[in-house]
Amino acid sequence: MAGLTLLAILFLLALPAGVNADGWCESSGQTSVPPAECLALEEFFTNTNGPTTWNDKIGWLSSAEVCTWTGITCKPDANNQDHVNGIVLVNNGLTGQLPASLGNLTNLENLELTDNAIEGTIPVELGTLGMLTDLSLGANRLTGSIPAELGQLAMLDTLDLGYNLLSGTIPAKLGDLSNLTLFLYLDGNQLSGKIPDEVCALSPNFTSVDYNLLDVYTTDATCDTTFLNWRDTQTVPPSNIRAEEITASAQNSTAAANVRVTWLSIAYKGNGGSYEVFARNLSTSAITSLGQTTSKGIEFLDVEAPGIPEDFAYFVRTLTDSHPRNQSALTSENSDEATLNAVAITTLSFGADNPAMTFAVLAPLVLLLLTAVMVLALKQR
Repeated sequence: MAGLTLLAILFLLALPAGVNADGWCESSGQTSVPPAECLALEEFFTNTNGPTTWNDKIGWLSSAEVCTWTGITCKPDANNQDHVNGIVLVNNGLTGQLPASLGNLTNLENLELTDNAIEGTIPVELGTLGMLTDLSLGANRLTGSIPAELGQLAMLDTLDLGYNLLSGTIPAKLGDLSNLTLFLYLDGNQLSGKIPDEVCALSPNFTSVDYNLLDVYTTDATCDTTFLNWRDTQTVPPSNIRAEEITASAQNSTAAANVRVTWLSIAYKGNGGSYEVFARNLSTSAITSLGQTTSKGIEFLDVEAPGIPEDFAYFVRTLTDSHPRNQSALTSENSDEATLNAVAITTLSFGADNPAMTFAVLAPLVLLLLTAVMVLALKQR
């Protein structure tokens, strides 16, 4: 009995990481694919809520012929042993998260799961699938960063991670995907920073990094060949920030604005959004939001400083609403900061309800006119 217990423990320890020895694969007696591959599929089915949310799940965890399950394709090796070489479940109602045990499908060539509702991060273990040619995870709800390990997929010709919730920078290691000749889609995420030169050197037939937060100011111009017109769709901070002290119009006595912040608007003005202006206390670094514009086409905002205007630095962020090409509302990084200019602007009103200001403005003109009349009278004498 002790020997059997020891054997059972050794069997459990020998299982690939992330698989369950007590599930369907072990009890079914299936032999159509290696046990580790069956266990990986079982965990994938469970983690993505196959029993409850999948639209089509024929054969899954019911037929011993794994290669006949919906979306699964297999290829035999030299010994006529079938191995899973494809999982294609596009628009099939997958939810939940991808398990790390997908990395045990070492013969996988196609993993196509676009247009589902998969959440969580992209498993770094996918970077070990050296036979993979098509990795399509677009139009899901994946979060976190793009694993640099995907740059190890030397056979990959298609990479679609578009229309997710991915953030962080684009890994320079993706530039190692020298066989990436068909698709490279990273659009519609929350990716930021400079596009690496190594990635811009790739030459797939179809590419897009549109509708992100990517840096249009420092990314090399060579990227414009790989990603056409991408700069026109990035939510980035505006440039040329200036701040000038103003005097609120006396006609509008309720206006409390005492600083005008101006900027150059960004190229991407579509899909809704605004600019938000902030003040940073130069002594404490405390940040206060001072207001928003009504669109991304506006280039100034009059605001009320939260104290003495000269005690603050002013900066701007760009906001873009969620829209059909990006499921996230995006907020850019901070713009450069501006402190008050030395020359102030005074906004004046000439309304009849402000006779004091009207007199102050017209008095010099009246004096000039009287002087001219007197000079003319003297000449006539």
